Amino acid sequence: MEKLLQLFGDGSEEGKMSSVVWDAAMTMGPTCCGMNGCSDFDKLGKPPPIQCCNITTGPCDSKAAQSANVPGCRDKIVTLTASNMQSLLIVSICAILLQVALIVIAMLVVCM
Repeated sequence: MEKLLQLFGDGSEEGKMSSVVWDAAMTMGPTCCGMNGCSDFDKLGKPPPIQCCNITTGPCDSKAAQSANVPGCRDKIVTLTASNMQSLLIVSICAILLQVALIVIAMLVVCM
């Protein structure tokens, strides 16, 4: 996600994809700004998006973003990842068991 943040707002295909991903992450659920807050965009030399100013329209600059004090998205991303980790683990184990069962069936068919 930090790599995608560096590409945020670029005109390249990767930059456009990064902007879509980050816009979704920053607006889904409670609003957040960058990974660690609006300072991420200052470090990149880019203006913060409107989510960082906690507004829906109008320009958002570094001062407005700092005064809005919108938290970073790191905690939200970690929580989302952790909550989906169990589902991912279950699906992975089921896929492995299915492959083992198919291998056993194939071996039985070949041996007969």
